[in-house]
This record gives sequence, structure tokens and C-alpha cells, in this order.
Amino acid sequence: MVIFGGFERGVRKNSIIQYHFDNNLWEKIEYKSEEAPIPRAGHSAVIYDNKMYIFGGKDEDNEKLKDLWSFDFTNH
Repeated sequence: MVIFGGFERGVRKNSIIQYHFDNNLWEKIEYKSEEAPIPRAGHSAVIYDNKMYIFGGKDEDNEKLKDLWSFDFTNH
């Protein structure tokens, strides 16, 4: 299972976290690029062809976002 963004202790995040069911462990996946989506919540995310696509959501000011991002799990 892979999770992007959302809230952590009331603060919006742009982290990618993966849960490994086989050993009950969480792993933070690091970006290799310095460019990353701003922290957000309420977005849509889907994984297709080893990429995660993230669309929209709301920023820290609750402004609606209309951007689209992709994260390649092979290249990070």
C-alpha cells in the first residue's frame, strides 16, 4: 500500500509512505528530484505502470489545487 500526502499531526504533508504487509513495516520513499508537489490533502492518487499520479487537493490555505504530478517508483 502506498500513501501520498494528507495530514500528520494536523500538518499537511507531501511524503510518500509505503506499507509492507509481509513484515508490518512502514517505509518513507524519498524523492531524487528537488521538484515535488506542495503538501496537500483531499487529492486523488492512482498507481498505473509503476507510477503514482497525484491530482488536485487543497493546500495549507485550503485553496483548491488543479495540478497533476507523477512519481516514478523505478527512478524515484
